[in-house]
Amino acid sequence: MKAFTIDNLSYVVGGYMDGGFESIAPAVRAVLLEQLQRLKAFVETGNVIQGKGR
Repeated sequence: MKAFTIDNLSYVVGGYMDGGFESIAPAVRAVLLEQLQRLKAFVETGNVIQGKGR
């Protein structure tokens, strides 16, 4: 039997931004996704994935 982990991430933003936060949601999602991918790589291999510009 193979072990597995289920990860559930919630990110909540409060406050005010002219025009709303929806405009930055894709960028925030991309950053969080990259962080989770790097965490996964570290847990599985002991090394992180070097992303763009690193």
